[in-house]
Amino acid sequence: STISAIEQDYQDFMWFGTFNGLNRFDGYSFKVYKSDPQDAGSLSSSHIETIFEDSKKNLWIGTADGVNFYNRQNDAFQYYRYADPSPHNYAVKTFAEGKDGKIWVGGLQGLCYIDSATMTVINVQPLPTEETPKMIFDIEPDPSGNLWLATNHGLFYYNVPKNSMEAFPVENSVAVSTEINEARSLLLDKQGSLWVGYQNGIYKLERGAVNPKLQLSVLKRNSINDIAQRLDGALLIGTESGLYVYTERTGDLQHYTKERTANGLSDNVVRNIFHDRYNHLWL
Repeated sequence: STISAIEQDYQDFMWFGTFNGLNRFDGYSFKVYKSDPQDAGSLSSSHIETIFEDSKKNLWIGTADGVNFYNRQNDAFQYYRYADPSPHNYAVKTFAEGKDGKIWVGGLQGLCYIDSATMTVINVQPLPTEETPKMIFDIEPDPSGNLWLATNHGLFYYNVPKNSMEAFPVENSVAVSTEINEARSLLLDKQGSLWVGYQNGIYKLERGAVNPKLQLSVLKRNSINDIAQRLDGALLIGTESGLYVYTERTGDLQHYTKERTANGLSDNVVRNIFHDRYNHLWL
C-alpha cells in the first residue's frame, strides 16, 4: 500500500502508484491495473514509480521496468522500449515536460527523452559514467527550457542546447559523503529559487548562486522525499518523520506526524505531496 506516485488527469481521475499496481480513483471506487505476462496491453511492471500527464493530456507511467503510455481509448498500456538497450535496471523515477514539449525521463538509465514517433526512449549525451549521475530522482525544468536534475551524485544542471551538465555541490560538500549528498526532490518556487531535498536535509539555491545552502537545521539529518508549494507560498516538505509546513516569510515551521486519532497521518513516512486542481492536498 506504499504510495509512490500521485497524479490527477484532465478527466479528474486521481491516479495512485504503489509497489503492487496502478490505482485509478473516480471519487467513489478504485480500478487497479497490474502487469500480466499474458496480456500485451498490461503494464510492464506492477511496481509503479511515477505518474505524469503532459500538456497534450497524455498519461505516462514510470515503472520498475520502463516507460508505459496509457491508451485511454482502449484502456490499455503501450510499452516504450529503450533505443539503446543496456544491462542496467530500467526503473523510471520521474518525468518532466520541457519548454518545447519534449518529455524527459529520469531514472537508472540517467537522463532520457521520449520519441513518440518511434515509441522509444532515447538516452541523451553524455551517458551516465562513473563521474556523471547514474540515477536521476527528479527533474525540474526552468523557464529557459534547461533542466535541474536531482541525482545520486547531487544537484546537476543540464543545458539542453549545449548538451552539457554542470554540478552544483552543496556548501562544504567535501566533508559530505556521496550517499548523504544524494538529491531526491526539487522545487522551483514562485520567486525563482530552487529548493533541493537531500538525504541530509533541505537546501536552497538562490538565483545566480553556485552552492545550495542548508535551510532549517532541524531537518539536517532528515531525508527529504518531496517538496511542494501551497497557494499561499508555504513550503510542504515530506520526510521520513512526517510532514513539515514552512512559511519562509515568517519563519514559522509546523510539523505533522502520525497520531492515534482520526485526524493524524496514517504513517510518518511522507513520500508524495500532491495539490489537485480543487486545492485538496493528497499525501
